[in-house]
Amino acid sequence: MPARKSQKRAEADKRIQKALDELSVGQFQSVRQAARANNVTHTTLLRRMDGGKSTAESRESQQILTIPEENALAECITRLAIVGHPPKHPFIRELAEEIRSSRQAHNNPEIYPLCQPSIGDSWVQRFIHRHPELETACSHAIEAARIKEVTKEDLDRWFDEFEKTIKEKNIQIEDMYNMDETGFAIGVVQRSYVVVNKESKTRYQAQPGRQEWASVVECICADGRLITPFIILKGEKVTSSWIPTAALDLNWQFGASQKGWTSNALGFDWLVRVFDPMTRPPADSNRIRLLICDGHDSHISAKFVAYCIENNICLFLLLPHSSHLLQPLDVGVFSPLKTAVSADLDRLIRVGVNQLEKVEWVESYIRARPNAFTEKTFEQDGAILDWLR
Repeated sequence: MPARKSQKRAEADKRIQKALDELSVGQFQSVRQAARANNVTHTTLLRRMDGGKSTAESRESQQILTIPEENALAECITRLAIVGHPPKHPFIRELAEEIRSSRQAHNNPEIYPLCQPSIGDSWVQRFIHRHPELETACSHAIEAARIKEVTKEDLDRWFDEFEKTIKEKNIQIEDMYNMDETGFAIGVVQRSYVVVNKESKTRYQAQPGRQEWASVVECICADGRLITPFIILKGEKVTSSWIPTAALDLNWQFGASQKGWTSNALGFDWLVRVFDPMTRPPADSNRIRLLICDGHDSHISAKFVAYCIENNICLFLLLPHSSHLLQPLDVGVFSPLKTAVSADLDRLIRVGVNQLEKVEWVESYIRARPNAFTEKTFEQDGAILDWLR
């Protein structure tokens, strides 16, 4: 029963706000007409016109999240669902907890005590009832093969939401970013064309063989600017022996994981240490940054999404199983990048290096990166400007 009352209040508040908006543009000649047309009481509408609070505003101090925080959360949930990543109740609860914790950490603990009970299981349902545009639905189980088939309707819906988001938030070209990650097997070079004697059957190319895995997170602005890469190497923690002087001079950032793969913690680390400080607009600006990435777990963790909400970063995810169509970095940039790294490593291999050290691979990446990320690469593949078409 309380949940139904909550939903009715939210719907009534929306009707009142609609009436206020219509009165402000002169759609009705009197308050009574506006109240009657929107099925709200005349006295309530008058009170709101005189500065009275809505039901939600009057109870804001009793809520776990503030009204702006709830609205931002509802908007985020809507966008995630539209682009094919509808969140479940536990994720929403975890996300709300992250938003509350972050706000408490930046405010007076006397007003927002740090030791508060965790958000209960029923909070998500009450939150949904306060936002009638949301509902809990049962996802339909379909064959995996069908999930991987991205239809034209899916793509049209994604691009429609993409265009709508850009227009509504007035996002500028210089504030649009695309991030992706790619992996490298240290010690392995790509197959390439070589010159041999036609009478010889030998086609072998010597290489040390796969030794470790390395991952690199790259991010590019829609205007062609490059963001500092984030390199993840195999190990318990980053050590100075991995990082060449050239990388320090370039202020490149590094992380470590047990297998050289990314993770929730490393994804968040990239967001806080690399993306946010390098792309943050002036303090007096209300500009919103758009960050496009795939739906990998490290990109849609509650901590990652909450940080984006709190720092004016609009997170826009690609459709599931659509990287081969929608991901500019994956489609047009990482292929020449891997070719350039392989070509540079080939020089080391030819002089008899049998065991590549991490620092040698990083040095090779530093030399190869400018050869891959060129204006010609972007022009040929349309990797950046394809977002906007």
